[in-house]
This record gives sequence, structure tokens and C-alpha cells, in this order.
Amino acid sequence: MLRRVCKLLRLHPGSAGKPRSRRGRFPRIVLEALEDRLTPSGSTVRFAVMGDYGTAQQPEQDVANLIHSWNPDFITTTGDNNYSTPPLTAASYDTTVGQYYHDFINPYSGVYGAGAAANRFWPSMGEHDWGALGNNPTGDQAYLSFFSSLPGNQRYYTVTQGPVQLFIPNEPDRWDRISTQAQWLQGALASSTAPWKVVVMSFPPYSSGLEGSTGDLELPFQAWGASAVVSGHDHFYERLIEDNNFPYFVVGTGGAGLEAPPASLIAGSKVQASVWGALKVDASPSQITFSFVNTAGTVLDTYTMNYVLPAAPSNLTATAVSSTQINLKWTDNSTNETGYAIERSSDGTNFSQVATAGPATTNYLDSGLTASTTYYYRVTAYNAGGSSAYSNQANTVTPAPLPPIGPPTNLTASVASASRVNLAWTDNSAGLYSFQVERSTDGSTYAVAATVGAGVTSYADTGLTSATYYYQVVATALSSNRGATSVVSAVLAPAAPSNLTATAVSGTQINLKWTNNAANATGFKIQRSTDGTNFTTIATAGPATTNYLDSGLTVSTTYIYRVAASNASGSSAYSSKASTVTPAPLPP
Repeated sequence: MLRRVCKLLRLHPGSAGKPRSRRGRFPRIVLEALEDRLTPSGSTVRFAVMGDYGTAQQPEQDVANLIHSWNPDFITTTGDNNYSTPPLTAASYDTTVGQYYHDFINPYSGVYGAGAAANRFWPSMGEHDWGALGNNPTGDQAYLSFFSSLPGNQRYYTVTQGPVQLFIPNEPDRWDRISTQAQWLQGALASSTAPWKVVVMSFPPYSSGLEGSTGDLELPFQAWGASAVVSGHDHFYERLIEDNNFPYFVVGTGGAGLEAPPASLIAGSKVQASVWGALKVDASPSQITFSFVNTAGTVLDTYTMNYVLPAAPSNLTATAVSSTQINLKWTDNSTNETGYAIERSSDGTNFSQVATAGPATTNYLDSGLTASTTYYYRVTAYNAGGSSAYSNQANTVTPAPLPPIGPPTNLTASVASASRVNLAWTDNSAGLYSFQVERSTDGSTYAVAATVGAGVTSYADTGLTSATYYYQVVATALSSNRGATSVVSAVLAPAAPSNLTATAVSGTQINLKWTNNAANATGFKIQRSTDGTNFTTIATAGPATTNYLDSGLTVSTTYIYRVAASNASGSSAYSSKASTVTPAPLPP
């Protein structure tokens, strides 16, 4: 999905060796339910990443000066925001963080100046933020007090700005592939629509530094949907390419004492630097660039990723189906589009967009046209990164309108049930013409669904399945075509979802999964009950969604769920019910 370009300006020598791995130091702590919160978005964004910095010494000041010179939209950290002697206090955080970055923090009540109008500082927790090594369940209170506006439980969370979504796990909570925190991360990555999904954490999954790699955290970030992982803990800079061309960064150069250059390098290590500095990140929907800059302002490493645009559609055809309608068909050559833009021109040179269509769409019916007119078309696929090249151009001429006497008009299609469409039209032949009811599933190729006698002006089309149907009624007399109505369409209610399951993932959260059996659903309606009889709608989900995380629940409680698909015609039948019990909370 991504193209990568890197520029190496300074490289510490070393020899690649076998990866070193460090297993977890902290026992798992009870995790809390989360809420995601989004910051305002924009088309481009610049942010800084630094970590292992909270010393209140000159190197931290130098890094802060560097970051401020970039005028970033926000800052995120890779942990160890406070190296003060335990027990930590909010005042010590003001000394180690607020003194240098108060203008990015909201709310800020420290002594070093004004805070930000809205929070632009998104830290991750390192082991020093708990005040001690090892398990210290209350050691995070000073951190939580100082950074009081972080989303969710403040310890791990996600936040979006512009085309970037940050996913910030909490290393001291201790997590691995099967933990609640890992399940949260996997689900949050899967549901993200941001072009760039960056995981920011303290302990490094891979590192050539003194602390080394963290085996428990060598998770399938790329398979889960992440774009890059940035960590700290080792006090140097390193960029690594691991796990099938996936970038990892170690940025522990924010101000604490530096490590010596590593004596040997693990496989995948590309660039290393034992200098103070920070990572500057510039992102647009189509490109993201990571630049490591030292406090002298020298760029030591640059790595660029380009969001892959969808492949252009091809084989565009335009077919006039009436004097005011043209049907377009094309070949979908892309697997990563989020939609199509249809453009029209009257001269083949100057085009304007007339419509958009959803992903996997291969046809569009353009209506409201002028008879006896040539129209030109082209189609482009698009996603979060931008648009593909255009398809080939296609053109056709709308026919002259038939004489006002004779052909049927005013065709309407009304959905009567999940398998029936009622058609009605106006007979303009004074009862002389018979009619053929023609049906299509793509708007171009029609087949005769029924023939009715002279004077008949309605027909019930039954035995249908969930889909979108196109209809036209053709007048016939003496075995010849005497004209047709305009095309109308009818969208049948979608098929019901199936295989609904409900799984409690914590004392306050239940994850729902189901099978989408509808090709024409525009969304899903999720309902919940505590007695299996009285259900209440709690959420809606998009057309391609097959899961939903229900939060804010009560522990030790049975919840029953059902799901229905919906579109413009209404809702499907409900899925089968699924129920589960939220577990009791773990003892403190």
C-alpha cells in the first residue's frame, strides 16, 4: 500500500548481528475502558516526536528550542517524561515538561507561562513516569494529574489530527499480543480511516541499543494496519526496517544522557545516531516524511512514505438508454479505492464532476440530459491519498425524443417487500399498445420480465432477491417497438446479517461480529437488550462494517444483541440474537 523513500545523511558504522530481545519487566495491571477522542483535522500536518527527555537540563532545553523552531501542530513523546527522584509530583512534571513545552499543553496550571488554547501535547508513558522500576500501581498519579486532558483512561489512547492518527499504548501497563491493550490497538487500527496510522510507544520492539529489542512487543503492527512504529527507551536514534519492509524508529534523544553508538547492529538496522535531537514529521494525505534532526539543526536521516493511489479504471463505455439518460460501465482495476468520481463534458476537453460512486462500483446512470446531444465521460478512482489517472474517454449521443403520442411515460417503481417491486406507468396509446416490462441488474443489459396486454398500466415483479433493479416499459404493436419509458430503479431491502457473536473483552466492553450478507446495504443498526425482549438501538455502522465495540457497560451483566442491515428501502430482518456476560472486575 505504501512506497518508501529514504535519505541517509549520517550513519554510525556497525555490523549486523542477531536480534537481541528483552522480555517484559512489569506484571500486567488491570486495564480500564477507553474512549477515543479526535482533534481537529486538516489536509497537512507537522508534528515532532521526542522522548527520554525529562531531566530539566541543557540538552532538554536545546531539543525544545529545536522543536519550537519547527512550529509544529503538535508534539508526541516516546515516554520517560520525568526523571525526577520518586515519588513524582505534578510540580516535578512542570519542571521537566511544562518548563519547556507549556505552550503545547492544555489545561496547564504551572508556573512557566501560558498554556495552549487546546491540547497539542500527546505523551506516552515510560517506566520513569511510574516513579520506579517494576510494579508500582499508584506511581502514575503525578503523570495523570499533570496530563489531565488525555483521552480515554489517559494511559493509552488514540488521537487524530489531519491525515495522521496516533495510537499511543502504555508500556508500564504491560501488554502483549493477547492483552486487552493489544486487542484495543488491533481494533482501533482496523477501524481507522486515516491515511497514516503511527504507533507511538516507550519500549522498542526492535533496537540495537543497550536495552535492546522487546520480544513481547514484536507484534504484527503492519498486518493490523499501522504505517510506522516510533519508540524510545534506548537513548539514541535508530531507524530499522523489519517485518517485510515496515519502518520502526527509536527516538530516545530528547535530553537524557545518551548511549554510546551500538557495538553491533541487529538485522534491519539502517541508520543510527547518538546525538540529542528529535523526529520532525510532515504529512499530507498522499505522503509522510520522517526527518531526524540534531540540536544543531542538521538533518541526519530522512524517510518518506507515499500513499499508493488506486489503479485507474479502464474499459469505460457510455450507452444511451433514453433521450435523457446515459449508462456508464467501467472495469474496476483497484483494490484500495474508497470511491469513484464521474466527470462529464460537452466538448471532450472541459470536464466537470457530476457524481461520485462507492468502492467496487462499476456503473453509473447519468440522468437529466438533453436529447440529441453528444456527451463525453471519464472516471477516476480515489482514496485518502488522492486520485488515480483517468480512465479512457467514452462518448455517445442521446437519441431524439420519440413523438409525444404513443410511448408510455411516468414509470414508477415502488418497493413492496424484500422480494417484490410494484411498477406503474401511463399509457399514452389510447389502449392500443401492449407492453413489455424489461428488467436489468446493471442498468445496461435488459431482459423481458413480463408482457402485459393493451391498456394494462401496472405490474408486480415478484420473486426478487436483495439487489438494485432497473426497469423500463416498452410499448409494442404489430411485433414492433413503439417506444419506451425512462429507466427507473428500485433498491430492495438488504439481506439480514448472520453469524452474530458477542464477546466480552473487559468488564465494560463487548465486541460484536457478524457476517454481511447484503450487497446493497448502506449501514447496520445495532440493538441491545438486557432481557432479550425489549431492544434499544445503541449505534449504527457503515455498509462494510462487520464488527462493533460496545463500551460503557456494567460488569457482571448479561447483554443481548441483534443487528439489522438497512438502505433507502428500509431494514432487513434482524440477525439471530447473541448474548454474553460482562465479567466481574479483577480485585484491586
